Amino acid sequence: MIKRETIDRHLTDLADKVRFLRSCQKYTLKEFKENTQVRFSAERAMQLAVQNILDIGSHILSAKVINSVDDYEGVIRKLGEVGVIPKDFAKSIMKMASFRNILVHNYISIDLKKIHKLNSI
Repeated sequence: MIKRETIDRHLTDLADKVRFLRSCQKYTLKEFKENTQVRFSAERAMQLAVQNILDIGSHILSAKVINSVDDYEGVIRKLGEVGVIPKDFAKSIMKMASFRNILVHNYISIDLKKIHKLNSI
C-alpha cells in the first residue's frame, strides 16, 4: 500500500533541497569552486534530493509488489516500465542514480562544472 505521508515527507524534503540549490545559482563557477562551504552543501543537497526521488520510487514499487530491482538505476527504469512515469522521462533521468553514486562514493573525482551547471537548472 502506498503511504501518502511517506511520499509527502520526501516531497517536502525534496522541495527544501531544491530551494537551497536554487539559492546557489547566484554564484559564478569560480565563486562556487572557491567557496567550499557552499560547494559541499550543494553536493550534499543534490545527493539527498536524488535520494528522496529514489526513495519515493522504491516506495511506490514496493507497494506495487515489484521487487525485481537491483540498483537505483533499476528503480527509475522500472517506474517507466510499469507506467508510473513516462518511459522517455525515465530514460532521460536514469543517470541521476549514477550521479548520486558518484556523489556518495567517488566524491573526490566530482566535476564541479557539472554540479554548478545542475544548480542552474
